[in-house]
Amino acid sequence: MNLILIPSKLGETFEITGEIPPSVLALEDDLVRSKGPVWYTLSGFKTEEFIEVKGEIGTSFDFRCGRCGEWIPGEIKKSDFQTILEAPFPESIDLTPQIREDILIDLPFAPTCQLDGEYRCPVTGETHPPSPEKTKKSLGNEEVWKALEQLKPKE
Repeated sequence: MNLILIPSKLGETFEITGEIPPSVLALEDDLVRSKGPVWYTLSGFKTEEFIEVKGEIGTSFDFRCGRCGEWIPGEIKKSDFQTILEAPFPESIDLTPQIREDILIDLPFAPTCQLDGEYRCPVTGETHPPSPEKTKKSLGNEEVWKALEQLKPKE
């Protein structure tokens, strides 16, 4: 079942709300898996030249953590979904490809679990302290300030 839009009369706005199955994402692999339906709350407007549809879309996933390798829950929610369909218009329009594309583009490249204040993984309990390079305060480095001093405009 895909999201099908039946264009309204010219100049009228329309609203559609509902869910489509996660299978429309065609996304099942070792790093991410669909967890719930794709939901949408959309509104649109039709002119002679185009139909503009915008609103919110979202769904939930399980992601493989890039740090500990365990499954962690995640969600994608886009409040700025928008698509414009140009004339001529068929009797019905399938918005599933546009919704699928917007959700897949927003998938995180390397999801990781949120460590607590002691750098402990909420899933495994393992500690993952930051590397010494990341904790070094580079702004206190005198060489950086000397280089910046050279950039001052001459009076």
